[in-house]
Amino acid sequence: MALEWAKPLKDKEAMEYAAEAAELILRKGFDLPRLEEAKIKPRGRNVTIANYRPPMSFEIDMGTITVNTHPYIKQHGGYRAMEQQAVQTGWAAQDNAILHELAHMIDYYAEHLFPRDVHEQVGDRFDKLNAENVQKILSKYGATSGKEFRAELISGILAGKVYPEEFLRAAYLDTYREHKGVDDIYKMGAGLIPNTSATEQKFADTMKVLFQQKGSQFQIDILTNDKVQDFISSHAQVLDNAFKFVPMSDVMRSRLQRSDYIFSGIKTFHELNEAFPSLLDENGNRKPFERFLNDVQKIDQTYNQNYLRAEYNFVQASASMAAKWEKFTEDGDRYNLQYRTANDDKVRPEHAALDRVTLPITDPFWESYYPPNGWNCRCTVVQVRKSKYPETPHDEAMSLGEQATGSDSKGIFHFNAGKEQKTVPDYNPYTIRRCRDCDIAKGKLKLAFVPDNEVCAACELLHRCAGDNEKSATAIERTHYLHEMEPLLQIRHEKPIDEGTIKVGFSTYGNKHLFSDTFGRSRVLLKEDLKDLGALLENSTYIDDSALTHPRADNIEHFYYYKAELHGRTVRLNVAKEVKHRDSGHIVIKYYLYSINDINE
Repeated sequence: MALEWAKPLKDKEAMEYAAEAAELILRKGFDLPRLEEAKIKPRGRNVTIANYRPPMSFEIDMGTITVNTHPYIKQHGGYRAMEQQAVQTGWAAQDNAILHELAHMIDYYAEHLFPRDVHEQVGDRFDKLNAENVQKILSKYGATSGKEFRAELISGILAGKVYPEEFLRAAYLDTYREHKGVDDIYKMGAGLIPNTSATEQKFADTMKVLFQQKGSQFQIDILTNDKVQDFISSHAQVLDNAFKFVPMSDVMRSRLQRSDYIFSGIKTFHELNEAFPSLLDENGNRKPFERFLNDVQKIDQTYNQNYLRAEYNFVQASASMAAKWEKFTEDGDRYNLQYRTANDDKVRPEHAALDRVTLPITDPFWESYYPPNGWNCRCTVVQVRKSKYPETPHDEAMSLGEQATGSDSKGIFHFNAGKEQKTVPDYNPYTIRRCRDCDIAKGKLKLAFVPDNEVCAACELLHRCAGDNEKSATAIERTHYLHEMEPLLQIRHEKPIDEGTIKVGFSTYGNKHLFSDTFGRSRVLLKEDLKDLGALLENSTYIDDSALTHPRADNIEHFYYYKAELHGRTVRLNVAKEVKHRDSGHIVIKYYLYSINDINE
């Protein structure tokens, strides 16, 4: 339905862009407006990508969205590139302007269904917000007016973000909750329920990567693919949202987010592994992609809707308890800790047995029975004065704990989220029993580690992606680049210069600095260009060279410049000549691609 709605747009990128936004709206049960194209001239540096016009009456239709087709947009990188830049500069809350306009539609529609009191004007609640907070938490555009605030907030929520309760109230989402779609947006924005829309959208891209994989065996390094990493990160972001506004130290938050990433990666490994046999039909022939994608939809529903909701609740509970543990440790052993249930008729009997168990923070009981103690567990722990409550005998407490978690026969939930600084234990439904005692699962990478099964191999790879210490987007990109660049590292292209030819390759330095040395300095290089770098270098033309007057620490003494075509514009390839003098008197000369910049830089 989303693709059909986007078909009036002739530009392929614009059509995909619109379909992505429409899918998020359709998932919430809203009808879509009309869609049309028009050339809208820029006003100075301001360019309209799309705008929304509400209808005379919502009983007739849902209004109209006009998408700008002015050449200015293409000249500046296209729809997505311009919006991504807006997000990076803090101007926009999400990178889809059509989604922003659809959020305007929801705002107008909700106001139409639920008229406000005549004394309660549209901007009243917005005007009470701190503008600096709006810019910092939402976007600069959201701080310009109440109307744009509401559109930015709704579109940001639909794109997978959560916001403070005061923002949700300022957008009147709390007053519109009778409409199920608005109620879902409110709950997602408040972090009460997971927003699985983005993850479900990216599932198709992940399956497309799997579909393109060759060979008869599932290849684990597919986890480093850019699209798969995007899917893993979107899943991890859903879990991160569960504790975005829970107060804790930056160190604790970073460790918990890293745990979400590793958990999401291992889960993705299982999804891909489970989907892999569906590539072939009953006769052993590869299916068309549409049929394959249709056949694996059940996997998506199981993992990214059903399981994810329970996992979200668990991460929310474990992160909250981790934050509590961090506060408890600040007081040392001044207080005892006491186990508390929610004390209502929903408390499971086995957990009720632990209610009021009281022990010092140093007692080993808290290593195994600190909540949450199962899926959807609502138990908590509080500090109590030592003089007020008697301590529970250790053996008695351990016996009660064992009875309370008796259904957890594998001991999956016997962990302390705060002490281990993880949202999910090392041993969980997607890992194996040995993970509880493995250094890799604990983030200690071994140089000579040889995985003995697929789960171990996937785990080790994901820990490398996450970096040795903390989850890092740069570390993930570096691993991805190294993986994609590996076939090119040994290639040396002969390039002509005035004196003859040189053999140009890529900066390797034992592969340690490939990302920062080559790609970190390139201003126009995109991830999708990786596999074409060899051809780019081979088809380039020599234009100039320059000897460095001051030798640099990295031993570069000369640059050769080439020009080539990239993304429809001329770029400059900077080839460095590196000379190293060994103590033995031996001289080593190497030529490599230093960076790729605009021709005038």
